[in-house]
Amino acid sequence: MYLIKSYLLLVSLCCFQWVSAQGTETGTPLEEGEIIYSLDNGNGVADKYGTGKKENYDIAIHLADRNLVGLSIMGMRIPMQGTENISNMSAWLSSELTLEKKDNKDVNAPDITSKAATPHEGYVEVRFDNPYTITAQGVYAGYSFEVAAIDGNIAKPVLLSSGAKDGGLYLHTSRTYRKWEDKSSSIKGNSAIQIIVGKVNANAVEICPIKPIDTQANVENTVTCTLINKGYKGATSIDCLYEVDGKANEQHIVVPETAIRYGNEISFNLVVPGIARQGVYPMRVTVTKVNGEANDVPTASATCKVNVYEDIVKHRAVLEEYTGTWCGYCPRGMVGLEKMNKLFPEDFIGISYHCNDAMSIMNPDDYPSIVTMYPYAWIDRVKPTDAYTGDCTDTSFGVDKVWEKQCKTIAPADITASAFIDENDGEKINVKANVSFVLPQDQNHYKVEFVLLADSLHGEGSGWVQTNDYSGANEWAGDEDMKKFVEAGDKVAGLRFNDVIIARADADNSFPSSFEGGVPQEMTCRFDLQKAMNMKGVSLVQDKKNLRVAALLIDTDNGAIKNANKTKVLTPSGIDAMTTADRQSSVYYDLSGRQMARPAKGICIKADTDSRGRTVYSKVLVN
Repeated sequence: MYLIKSYLLLVSLCCFQWVSAQGTETGTPLEEGEIIYSLDNGNGVADKYGTGKKENYDIAIHLADRNLVGLSIMGMRIPMQGTENISNMSAWLSSELTLEKKDNKDVNAPDITSKAATPHEGYVEVRFDNPYTITAQGVYAGYSFEVAAIDGNIAKPVLLSSGAKDGGLYLHTSRTYRKWEDKSSSIKGNSAIQIIVGKVNANAVEICPIKPIDTQANVENTVTCTLINKGYKGATSIDCLYEVDGKANEQHIVVPETAIRYGNEISFNLVVPGIARQGVYPMRVTVTKVNGEANDVPTASATCKVNVYEDIVKHRAVLEEYTGTWCGYCPRGMVGLEKMNKLFPEDFIGISYHCNDAMSIMNPDDYPSIVTMYPYAWIDRVKPTDAYTGDCTDTSFGVDKVWEKQCKTIAPADITASAFIDENDGEKINVKANVSFVLPQDQNHYKVEFVLLADSLHGEGSGWVQTNDYSGANEWAGDEDMKKFVEAGDKVAGLRFNDVIIARADADNSFPSSFEGGVPQEMTCRFDLQKAMNMKGVSLVQDKKNLRVAALLIDTDNGAIKNANKTKVLTPSGIDAMTTADRQSSVYYDLSGRQMARPAKGICIKADTDSRGRTVYSKVLVN
């Protein structure tokens, strides 16, 4: 056997459900193959609720946990306190929550099963006559009772657990809640009902899908595997078999006591050994034993691809910041992007999304990443960070370290981009990107997204005035980069904003589903500058010389940016003349916008850059 090093990181992840092992303190012992499913996280009853009225109550939870699919509901345990003046109790299951008229009243109408129960103090256990098999659509499990008079605890007869969860407390009453409503969020709790689930295997652990692994040839790579306990005995130990590149190893895992319950997750890290040859290698991970017994679950194995690269293309990570001129702490993001552009002028790609100001082009719901506050930033749409401090907790610049770390992750393809203003229509930009994947692609899951960026945007009015909470901030006084804002007032006018997104679009072409590696795939896009407006319909194209395009390679499986490149928007007809003395460097492009290592014979585009950073484009004939 080839030895694979395995470093375990066993973690019990937070689950909403709590599931007991064999036996319980709240009722008679469970039968073989049964567990208790509840939303109380193992903490039991935490609160109580009621309307304080004489009326009928219907309470339910929605069982939509995928771990329960295929198992059977045998019954339930209903928590009660103070049962005097409570009658007409029943336990029931229903595929949906519906009401029907009875004696001119809307009453609950379960469509699967219902069984009468006798209320008493503690947990009222009800066993259904026929077990119900849980489907992928889930099921509503609930109970009903009538309050005939109000005294003592009867004013709040519904017992709750803590930690509100959607679907954790559906409520209908005859006088107060005349329609079914999910009250878990407003009441801040879940029903403390316990569901008796049966037909559970004794020793069973499911392995979750494993993400593809990208690694360099001859380099070890760590991958995290996640397991789910699906046996009623829980799991105290697990044996796994790892197989890749014709080599295998068995690994024994001891499970922490906190993770043994049904439905809990266990994570562990394994180190995949280095593979010498470039290519795509299947890897299989199998959970062979649980508690020393055969793993009794059909999902005991998971496979993934190990993508091994000999040729490593440059990864240009993308920093997307979310900002607004109304946001007093957002100036640091502006400063952060300016510094990154100076530190990494060729490879850094920054995109600034403005919210609710003069440069806003979309609602926050349309952002490509989740934004919970301002300022906020993501790198490659996988790593949340700060656009200035990065992952630092103090007041120092640090986003460069986060960005450089992401650039070291392997990109599956190289990408180049070019953009020209259409000679026949000066309001259109023709964009091309060439994407070259290193490895063959099977069932390709990538797309190219283009974003149009503008630099030096400025204007008058409140939407252009930056709120500045750094004015006079002593803790930032020693930071040279932030100095201009520390010394400025609490409102700063006359700023010029860079890296601002003013339009975005997907490529006009989609990748073939399968193709060989090393074959460039061309994607195109066309921007209409007349549509590059803010949300009030004001054009954001202030100077065409200040426009750039970024081409982003997107993994459609998870929305991550896998690589990117940027280009200025070129004007082939030229802008103005530049003397030989002014010219500092020249770059040549063919008429398709692809940069050339050296000019080829024929007509091409020449880009001359002077000492002040100005670039002039012209058509030239090379003999």
